[in-house]
Amino acid sequence: MHGELRVAQEEKSKLAENLQQTNRTVSGLQTRLSTIEATKARNKKIWRIIYGVLFSISGTAVLLWLPAIHNWPWLQSHPHRLDLYFAAIVFVFGLSWGIFAWKGRAWALAFVVLAVIIRIIGILGH
Repeated sequence: MHGELRVAQEEKSKLAENLQQTNRTVSGLQTRLSTIEATKARNKKIWRIIYGVLFSISGTAVLLWLPAIHNWPWLQSHPHRLDLYFAAIVFVFGLSWGIFAWKGRAWALAFVVLAVIIRIIGILGH
């Protein structure tokens, strides 16, 4: 009887040790997983910023070069040419923020639309 009790206690001790080892392993894996997830989230945020900046720069470049490439004299001689360019550039930047931002997309797009409408009203009012 004492032998069986001692064997049962040894098994219990081994199982408790295995459980503690498993808990340490799981805890370590959870820590590594949370670190990996945080790194992925940070990298995703960085790439979204890079893409947004590239989109804004390329969109602005296209807006500024397109009239010259296609030789649009009506735009090059328009009295409110700068206002039109400003409205288009604000639209591109807001569109970029709306596409690539992780927060405030609706606000970005709403302010872009508002800025463009206000700018166009100013142009048409003259």
